[in-house]
Amino acid sequence: MMKSYIIAVFVCLLPLQAFSQTEDRDGIIRQINEYSAGIRSLECGFVQTRSLKILDDKMVSEGKMYCQQPDKLRWEYTSPYSSAFILNGNAVLLKNADGTSGTGAGGNRMYREMAGFILDCISGSYLLDGKSFDVSVSESPDEWVLTMLPLKNGMKQMWTQLVLHFDRIGKTVSMIEMYEQTGDMTVISFRNVRLNGDIDPAVFNIE
Repeated sequence: MMKSYIIAVFVCLLPLQAFSQTEDRDGIIRQINEYSAGIRSLECGFVQTRSLKILDDKMVSEGKMYCQQPDKLRWEYTSPYSSAFILNGNAVLLKNADGTSGTGAGGNRMYREMAGFILDCISGSYLLDGKSFDVSVSESPDEWVLTMLPLKNGMKQMWTQLVLHFDRIGKTVSMIEMYEQTGDMTVISFRNVRLNGDIDPAVFNIE
């Protein structure tokens, strides 16, 4: 199901030292937000590993992501199958090898909201508003780990928690984890991240 694949994750965390003081948490989040505010565009590859509660095997897929602030996103799977989700303003396109669906100026509200969440994760939004998530922060030598408990009913119906891993040097998301209410788990790791480069406008075409 496409909504389960666009964002997600679960992975056993390495031992981490939890922050107990709010000012430490907020200070780290402000650093992330300040750095992310300068991100105009981002492109990268990703590896997605999905574990279903009823199956022993894991499903691994690869793809590419392109995003351009404030409202353009292309989430594309290249292996083991081809498909793409494209957001361009209010228009949405779901594209696969057999054809397309979901086009139109109005788009699909659920997919637009999910795409918006991805863009907000990348930009560091949602982290301090206190309305979308209850956020706690922990750290290791190489990364900050933000554990986000959903507060809104729609998100709570899908996820028990989201975990965002931020590179301490680059201050960008390196991995997103999602724990689903069903017990299913997904982890998406980002690689070869390129910030503020020129992206061909055709990448976001809604055809």
